[in-house]
Amino acid sequence: MTVAEKSPNEADMRSAIKIAVVVVLLVVGGTVALGILGGYDFGIYDGPPGSFRANFEEGTAATLKTEAGNAVRVDVFNIALDGRSFTARVVGLPEGQPGTWYASLDDETLVPLQTEVLANGDTRVTLPTDGPAGRLVDSYYFDPDDSDGDFYFRVSEKTPIS
Repeated sequence: MTVAEKSPNEADMRSAIKIAVVVVLLVVGGTVALGILGGYDFGIYDGPPGSFRANFEEGTAATLKTEAGNAVRVDVFNIALDGRSFTARVVGLPEGQPGTWYASLDDETLVPLQTEVLANGDTRVTLPTDGPAGRLVDSYYFDPDDSDGDFYFRVSEKTPIS
């Protein structure tokens, strides 16, 4: 066999190796992409009832199932600079059940928050101005439906209640 006769086989081998490398990269890339996408919450929740705890900051969002069987999603955004008000989008509650927002204070008391449902269905949540003087907000607490399965948003900069 001459060198000319071996060249087509070598070319076929190189081509096969290139195809194998591309296939391996596609499989690895697809696996990584599925892993990343699997970490995102697409609003579907089939887990057990439970509570959610996170820092109170814009963009915080979670979905959980309450003991009453509701899969509720809460997104927090538009936090005022003074921390006294914010907007939340709540999805998954039965019609007519808005849920209840509270401020959990540094002495562990709960103060109901003022809420206003906006035209787009979002909820504007505001600290009352007539709360106990000298108390600071430790977290915001959302009780979707009076059953177990609640949202707790820890405040990093303590906000005075009045």
